[in-house]
Amino acid sequence: MAWRSQSHLSVILIDVDYFKEYNDNYGHLEGDKCLQQVAQTLKNTLYRTTDFIARYGGDEFVVILSQTDKSGTMLVAENLMDTLHKENIVHNYSPISNKVTLTLGVTTLIPDESLELEDALNFADNALYVAKGRGRNQIEFL
Repeated sequence: MAWRSQSHLSVILIDVDYFKEYNDNYGHLEGDKCLQQVAQTLKNTLYRTTDFIARYGGDEFVVILSQTDKSGTMLVAENLMDTLHKENIVHNYSPISNKVTLTLGVTTLIPDESLELEDALNFADNALYVAKGRGRNQIEFL
């Protein structure tokens, strides 16, 4: 759809920070509950019916936003982080916070014959690794 309309397509990759430490210390059942709470919180933060969120691996999520430019996508990303922060999910085994935090990799592009959704996922993944390398609990846009 974004390719046909030449409109912005944005991808946000989300990693739950230090989730292995959460699972190792609270157990896998509590880890599953934590991921469910994170997923529900993230889902409830998205308002448009065209916004899409899914689990993307063990402790990662992906958000796809159609017709959303960079500034709009950054607002959504900040909202996702802020809303989860307010949930106050305890994580006493994280070296960066006493509650569950997120690291986000964000990208926006206008798809054409040379750029597709897979490219956007790769760009967002690269941004995510930059943010993780800078200490996590932050947003990086590439």
